[in-house]
Amino acid sequence: MVRAARVLPLSHPSSVAFGPAAFLCALLTGLSLSLSSCSLPDETAALVNDKPLPTERLDSAYEVFLDQFGEMAPSGEAEARRVRKALLDRLIDQELMMQEVHRRNLLPSEEEVSAETSRTQGDLQDAEFMRVLGEAGLSREEWKEKLILDMAVEKLQRQVVYDSVTVSGEEITGYLALHRTNFEESEKVRASQILVRTREEAVGARKRIRAGESFADVAREISLSPDSGKGGDLGFFARGQMPPEFEAVIFSLPKDKLSPVVETTYGYHLFLVTGRREARQRSEEDVRGDIRDLLAAEKGEQAFRDWLNRLRQNADIRYNDKIVPK
Repeated sequence: MVRAARVLPLSHPSSVAFGPAAFLCALLTGLSLSLSSCSLPDETAALVNDKPLPTERLDSAYEVFLDQFGEMAPSGEAEARRVRKALLDRLIDQELMMQEVHRRNLLPSEEEVSAETSRTQGDLQDAEFMRVLGEAGLSREEWKEKLILDMAVEKLQRQVVYDSVTVSGEEITGYLALHRTNFEESEKVRASQILVRTREEAVGARKRIRAGESFADVAREISLSPDSGKGGDLGFFARGQMPPEFEAVIFSLPKDKLSPVVETTYGYHLFLVTGRREARQRSEEDVRGDIRDLLAAEKGEQAFRDWLNRLRQNADIRYNDKIVPK
């Protein structure tokens, strides 16, 4: 667990107190501390300010990459080495950030972690939550470690960058002048649906509704769609957010008019439009806060990347030359 690691000062490489592994590395490279790769034990992928980064972590990250991007799997040894180097650099950045987290005493408290865990888990029971984690390839312990890392890095970002980012009124006005169309709201509709397996079921449901039964009640009773518990309510959405065969019907329906039976690859549907919002241009007063948040996030991200690059430059990072050749 990262939080148990001993944190060393993040100073220039020439002033870092080297442990046995780093001393051996320096000896094997002729005491030239500027070299970025050296002979390290197979179980160590890199040294980060004299702290070993286990090869096991790199292997695990590589396996996750292959699981998530199987279609982009490296085509040869050279490509695989390039991917592993990129993953190793990412792990090194995480280690540097966590060393800073420890140095600044920014680890989240148990109370903060517990509150964020409860918020993330929501209404899911423990067994269901574990199933969701399992589908993501995570144990609860691995997920909690990642949560702590994310929360700690968020605190670090706020302290070193985001709390000091400012956006001027002139910047907001300039951005708005160049991106006015970004703040136009397109037409939206609110609709409900009923989904059944056969046309006969759909025709029967349509007759019930036309005879006076509530669309929502019929949806709760027979609809196979996940939104049946909400009476089939799909909420508001704009064009392009639903399957085209849905939108072709829904956007042509007048409010409160029941659709004919619609066949799709999912089954047979009935739709009812329950609300409309016409396209509109948001006022300048309405969007200035959104633009301020957007520009602050962009400036903060760039500032944090610059800060992390400086952190790297002032750290002593040594790659295992079996992974990153000299």
